Amino acid sequence: METKVEPYTLYLRSIRTANTVGVYGTATVQFATFVLAKGWTYENMPALALQEFVSVLSRKYRASSVGVKYTAVKHFIAWLVKQGTVIVPQSKCDLPRLTEPERAVLDKVQIRRLLEILGAGVKISGSPWSLLSRTTIAFLLGSGLRVSEMCELKMDALRFGSGGGLELRVLG
Repeated sequence: METKVEPYTLYLRSIRTANTVGVYGTATVQFATFVLAKGWTYENMPALALQEFVSVLSRKYRASSVGVKYTAVKHFIAWLVKQGTVIVPQSKCDLPRLTEPERAVLDKVQIRRLLEILGAGVKISGSPWSLLSRTTIAFLLGSGLRVSEMCELKMDALRFGSGGGLELRVLG
């Protein structure tokens, strides 16, 4: 059986970031290996194949990892359907419950103190890196974005507002 992972990965590169392609690629290879080990092909796998795959993953991975792999494989199966490879649609899956630990968040006093420290700046002989670091931290604190979201920003997401301020448009 041809795993179809390589053409799928090529397709993904045209629509997703490198990180997403890596994660989806790994999950897709795991699913292809699972299908092969069961003696199935994509054309004859049962409607509960994805459910069974998730069940196997749930024994090895945290719920958040299972959720990401499920999404990746679901996307892969949708791509296979568009290619005319998968005939039997997959049943909906019950994913393991995700219990997120409570995240520690800085309060206003802590943020103000951090910005004061950054404003004073740890002198690294006037290095542009210290300015970049201070700017990056201040931007992340002010915007609430994750580091990965900030790295993905494009210049057209920034606009100067009517009052001279800067507006940031982020989807997601």
